[in-house]
Amino acid sequence: GDSGAPATDMGVGPDMAGPPPDMAGQTPPDELLPEGIALMSAAALKMDGTPGIVYYDRTRGNLRYVDFNATTMAWNRPMILDGEEANGTDLGDVGLYPSLTYDTNNAGHVSYENATKDSLFYINTMTKMPEIVDNGYHPADEQTQDGIDSPVWHLVGDSSSIQVANGQVFVAYQDSTVLMLRIAGRDTSGMWTKQYVAGHAMPFMGSYGFYADLKVDSNGQGTLPSYAINQQPNVPSFCVQESGSASW
Repeated sequence: GDSGAPATDMGVGPDMAGPPPDMAGQTPPDELLPEGIALMSAAALKMDGTPGIVYYDRTRGNLRYVDFNATTMAWNRPMILDGEEANGTDLGDVGLYPSLTYDTNNAGHVSYENATKDSLFYINTMTKMPEIVDNGYHPADEQTQDGIDSPVWHLVGDSSSIQVANGQVFVAYQDSTVLMLRIAGRDTSGMWTKQYVAGHAMPFMGSYGFYADLKVDSNGQGTLPSYAINQQPNVPSFCVQESGSASW
């Protein structure tokens, strides 16, 4: 029967179609990411089992690193790996989607996105010299009506995942412009080679590269799952898919 309560008390009134009362009239923030010192982080273990962490300082736009000292049984002082010079000079907004791994010498290897350049970068805790892995430049992705190559720039570096094997560094990541999963390898001479893995296929098979998680064995054979989305079929597909292996 009718309790006599107004319709809005039962959750069916017109107010339910609008924003919550405390949000009414407010303008959504322009930035997708809030301020904070460690919005994105990644951890790894050294050979002795002690941990290290890389993280993104959103407020200052820096890539930061801190590790645990087994001798003092305390965390060492955090350091800035990229994004700001010692004198405070700003080097851009860097450190998004960081990933960390260690080699047998306990040197930390880090992949991350430079948001100022929309590019994938690499750095290690020994040399602390940033390297461009993929700047997103595609010289022949598109063509003019006359058949002339029309270079384009892609946004790359999301969901980076790094591994080390036999002196070589491997980074899996997403090309978010075409929703493609890619992998790059750095040989012992420091040369980077990029490779397509999945996505941006014709016919369309789905969007790949979300939450990439690379694992590489001692022979350089990589296993690379990522989250894939295909909303075009009558029954959309949302899954974690193994995207084969790659080696250098």
